[in-house]
Amino acid sequence: VKFGLIRVYTIWTFQPCIYWDEKTQTGTYNWTILDANIEAIFNIGAEPLICIGTNHPTSLPKGMIGDYNGTGFPNPDSFGKYCADIVYHYNVEKGYKIKYWEIWNEFPVENVVNFVPFFNTVQEYMHNVDPSILIGNDRCNRPEVFEYFLDHIQGLDFASFHRYLSYKTTQSHPPPEEDSVIIALSLIH
Repeated sequence: VKFGLIRVYTIWTFQPCIYWDEKTQTGTYNWTILDANIEAIFNIGAEPLICIGTNHPTSLPKGMIGDYNGTGFPNPDSFGKYCADIVYHYNVEKGYKIKYWEIWNEFPVENVVNFVPFFNTVQEYMHNVDPSILIGNDRCNRPEVFEYFLDHIQGLDFASFHRYLSYKTTQSHPPPEEDSVIIALSLIH
């Protein structure tokens, strides 16, 4: 088997920032584990896609404050600087030129109105470090999200989604996302 693209996201042991200072919006980093995994991906001839952030509090660096009862996301400037640090580490310091990035894994669909301005701010920080990177999000399989994205999002370079095979075996009818994949692809063309 030859893998072309491997998705990794910064949570648990893959979290490179060991402490984030909200006042200065700067982090203290230990890149050892994430570096080793990124290098292993390159060593098998694949390309990494790095997804930064998810709704689980452990996806944020210690010290970064998530607003899970309000917008559902951390301060976009803080998170943007954190994401920019990761892009800088890999694409400037190490020269890896990682092409594919995702902002946030599986944000709550009902929160798209808060997610879009968050995404717009964060992608700007990331693109300022390396304008050649491509940034996406994995909620593009939902028609209401994708249509909202088309009208409001900035800097979305690709649409992505992933599926869980358990849907096929546990449900008598496919979830609504099944049709939305077709809708999303038709809207792109």
